[in-house]
Amino acid sequence: MSDITPHSPTHALVSLQETAARAQAYAEQSRAENTKKAYRSDWNHFCAWCDENGLKAMPATIDTVTLYITSCADRYKVTTLERRLASISQAHKTAGLESPALVSREPLHSVWSGIVRSKSRLKQKVAPVLTEDIKLMIDHLPRNADEPGNPLTLSSLRDRALLLVGFAGAMRRSELAGLHVEDLQFTPDGLRVLIRQSKTDQEGRGQVVGLVHGANPLTCPVRAVRAWMRAAGIHSGPVFRGMCTFIAVSKKISTAIGLGISVMIVQSITVPANNLILSYL
Repeated sequence: MSDITPHSPTHALVSLQETAARAQAYAEQSRAENTKKAYRSDWNHFCAWCDENGLKAMPATIDTVTLYITSCADRYKVTTLERRLASISQAHKTAGLESPALVSREPLHSVWSGIVRSKSRLKQKVAPVLTEDIKLMIDHLPRNADEPGNPLTLSSLRDRALLLVGFAGAMRRSELAGLHVEDLQFTPDGLRVLIRQSKTDQEGRGQVVGLVHGANPLTCPVRAVRAWMRAAGIHSGPVFRGMCTFIAVSKKISTAIGLGISVMIVQSITVPANNLILSYL
């Protein structure tokens, strides 16, 4: 036991600092990336407003926050204003300071109550997208006019698959963007899709969504995904990818034939390039 050395106060301090750093890292992971981006954007907006008006952003006073939220009231929805207040509050808490954005305190309380009262919080109901709407969207996707049967372009094959999978699986944009080939399992009945993480599943427990074969081949999500992956040569990595259009959008290409040739060139280069890049990620 004689070789055991008691911790020195300095060593204990370093250890606590390392633990605090890990705690901060875990706290950062508690929020979705989109939420953190929104908070950063909101905080930058508040700082810019303070600079403009000769006020201090950190630490801010409740009077400053009250003036700021008043200046934003006519341009933004209540939900956006709530997030702005949350961003200011979080920035101060992270810095170990008291939040100046508590709506329970005056004068912010009275001003905030007035803002909320003056703005209708009743959400306008948007008509849901129906199957017929999806069919119309697909019918209007660009096609290769110079090829027999006018087949869909490569980007249209991708967009059709996005529409149908998103519609049939009731998926969010972030969930579709996060899909990888490894998350898909084709079965005799259709397609099993693993959603690794979503807005309602921040802990990443995962959820499996089943998509069945559609009666109409043109609106079948399973066939659409197969057609897109086969045409794009996708065997691993992200399912839905962007494509380079630097030639296609060039104003120097004025004819349909020239545009068609350009798109073919872009596709022949970028699809293999995408796969090559992704293989090293």
